[in-house]
Amino acid sequence: MSSRWINQQHQKKLGTHSAFKESLADIELRREQTIEYAEYFKNYELSLAKYQYDIEMNILQDEYESEKHSLHDMVLQAIDERRKMIKEDKEDVDIDDLFHDAYKRVSQNKRNLRKRNLERYASPSRLERRRPNRIQTLYNIHAPPNASEEEELEADFLNMKVSK
Repeated sequence: MSSRWINQQHQKKLGTHSAFKESLADIELRREQTIEYAEYFKNYELSLAKYQYDIEMNILQDEYESEKHSLHDMVLQAIDERRKMIKEDKEDVDIDDLFHDAYKRVSQNKRNLRKRNLERYASPSRLERRRPNRIQTLYNIHAPPNASEEEELEADFLNMKVSK
């Protein structure tokens, strides 16, 4: 065994042999290239995602604007139609005739009411349907309602719900 061979073996163990250093340099070079390519690919993927996002946002904004304009146009069209209807209604109604007819009705009703005899013309069923006169009292707004007021409030509330 030569001293050269022993020296090479010793250098291999220490990691300073020229063949080992060359292969290690090749591996490090490939590693650096792989990292660089991975960064390029990452940047490419990020820019592609941003580009697609921008395109989709532009499309959505365009759709929003077109929908907004169409709704605006529809509202304006509905307002114009209503204006036309009101204008036509105003043109159809003759104000002089309206006042004349109203005055005729009022004057006829007054004459009839003066001549009317309540006992002879009033129907008994109509008098029965009328609500009895309420006693006007000052209410204490802080006091709780009594039973009859509570029932009346419930009935009024139910009537309002039904009429909606």
